[in-house]
Amino acid sequence: MASALLFEDHMPTADLVASRFELGGRFPWGREVPMRLPTSLDQTWTERRARVAAAFADNAVACTPTLIAVVSTLYKRSPETLGHAQRVAAVATRIGEELRFTTRELDHLERAAWLHDLGRFVAPDPESEATEDELIDLTTSRWARQVDIAVDIIESVPVLRPAAALVRASRECIDGSGYPQGLRGGEIPLGARVLHVADTFDALSAVCASLGVGQDAVPAELVRNSGSRFDPAVVAACLRALDTPQVAAQGL
Repeated sequence: MASALLFEDHMPTADLVASRFELGGRFPWGREVPMRLPTSLDQTWTERRARVAAAFADNAVACTPTLIAVVSTLYKRSPETLGHAQRVAAVATRIGEELRFTTRELDHLERAAWLHDLGRFVAPDPESEATEDELIDLTTSRWARQVDIAVDIIESVPVLRPAAALVRASRECIDGSGYPQGLRGGEIPLGARVLHVADTFDALSAVCASLGVGQDAVPAELVRNSGSRFDPAVVAACLRALDTPQVAAQGL
């Protein structure tokens, strides 16, 4: 088990997350533009990535409990982030069970859920005084790089490579508007489609709590984006697994 905090965590708050999830409006995702990054930032990310990769290697991550212990240590100074990972893992597992995943598939899904924000830990979301559209372009490019960083680290641990494949595709959208590869439909692994819905469910729940918006807006937003951002079958399974009112209302 990792014995000390590697470095201070600077993860995004609900305010920044809210900029992604514009309830009742458009999702500012799927737009990727070239972004020139200062060399100093690249050096910082390289150092962080090396230290995180070393944490996994040094602790011989070979099973889920060890993985959770390492991730918990990394996120020690960010209870919000740790709680998010834990909740996403729980929601994703419940959706997977609803979709009758095998035990092995559930294991890979749970590990991917715990690791899906690892890239954001290494390369935190930018804080900027840019306009909304400029910030969306900047953060979208950063998000794509965060996915690459996470996958690079996770793939360095052989037992985690199936989880890495899910993390790689966890920001892809059914209609092809996601990133980093612009996959669509069945090109996206089912586990990644589940992880996308579970991650969004928890992030939107946090936004609603922060803004004082009723939690019923969360499943409503998932349903609204079903068939475009999200796999309709996964959204339906999520609503059934969590026993939300939209199940009856939408006939899911």
